[in-house]
Formats: sequence, C-alpha cells, structure tokens
Amino acid sequence: MTALASWCVGDAWFNDLPVDEAVPMAFRMGSDDEKIRRFLREGKDWNEPLCRGSYGVSVDEPLDAHFQPNRRTYYFKNSAWTRADLDKLTGGN
Repeated sequence: MTALASWCVGDAWFNDLPVDEAVPMAFRMGSDDEKIRRFLREGKDWNEPLCRGSYGVSVDEPLDAHFQPNRRTYYFKNSAWTRADLDKLTGGN
C-alpha cells in the first residue's frame, strides 16, 4: 500500500494491518513537507518497519535526500508518462 510519509516517521497507526509493505510517498507532503525533507536529508530511516523496503518519489518534485541503500524506488508522476520521462530515469536504456 502507499503511505503518507508522516505515517512512516511517527504516526504508526497502521503497523498492525495485514500489509506486506507500505511505500512512503515522499512527495506532496503538505504541512509535513519540510520536516520530512529534513529527516531524509539527514539520512534518517523510517520509524515504521513496514516502510523500510522502499521509497515513493515524484519525478515532478525534486527531493534532496540520502536514501537507505538496497531499497526499491517507486516513481510517481502527476500526469501521463512519456518516453522522455522514462529515458530520464533509465539514462536512455
């Protein structure tokens, strides 16, 4: 499931749900935006274990962050994907 980044930092209301993974949406974070951005810039890890397998980021919203190694990254976009978007992510491969 996708999860608000704030849920992964300290709002662990969903940790008892029958969910294999929660993908933290590290974009369009509303009032928690600067708090979460600072958290990720400092290289901190999600407090909620369900969130520690991946990151959800938007190609439309740059994010200066130090991600934990060996995590999946899910890319989101606010409009339809284009070939140029995919080339940007894959280096044209």
